[in-house]
Amino acid sequence: MRRYSSMIMKESWKRRIIGEMTWDGVLVRCSSRLKKWVLLTILGLSMSVFGPIGCGPDLLERVDTPLTLAEARARGEKTFPFPDSAHDIYFAVYGEWQEYDFLLRFQAPPEDCLAAIPAVIAWHNHESRQSSNYKPAPLNGRTTLPRSSSLSPVRWFDSAVIERGICAGENGGHTPNIWVDTDKGIFYFQVHD
Repeated sequence: MRRYSSMIMKESWKRRIIGEMTWDGVLVRCSSRLKKWVLLTILGLSMSVFGPIGCGPDLLERVDTPLTLAEARARGEKTFPFPDSAHDIYFAVYGEWQEYDFLLRFQAPPEDCLAAIPAVIAWHNHESRQSSNYKPAPLNGRTTLPRSSSLSPVRWFDSAVIERGICAGENGGHTPNIWVDTDKGIFYFQVHD
């Protein structure tokens, strides 16, 4: 009996000094300091790998009903260089970790939409701390706008068709993409990553 109780005492003493952990049913013996380090490392890695999944976007704002210029300014588009004649304004912003999509559309007389192109490029350069000088060019025939990847469906932007118009910018990461429908007086703007 005494031998049995001394074995129990030895085992409990070992557990206090060495420490025990199980990982998928396998008993692992290690020092308590190492045990804490392993647990914190596993917790940290699981949070960094699995934490962003399902947490939702960091940034999401979407306006699917037309706004006036005053309403758009009140909703946060304070610095975008809208012409004074802009109306029926829509915008959507999505950002999550390294993914970003910004869409904007407004209506104005065609000459005001065309005059807004250099102002919007200058605004984008200032906001993104980039230097680009995109020249407007005529669209070659019927043009269908791309679908936004992160915000789809966006009925006021995705796959819009322009019969005659002007474009500026380029379809690349962090670069402005501008289309103007000169028949309808609609200005489309997209930046994505």
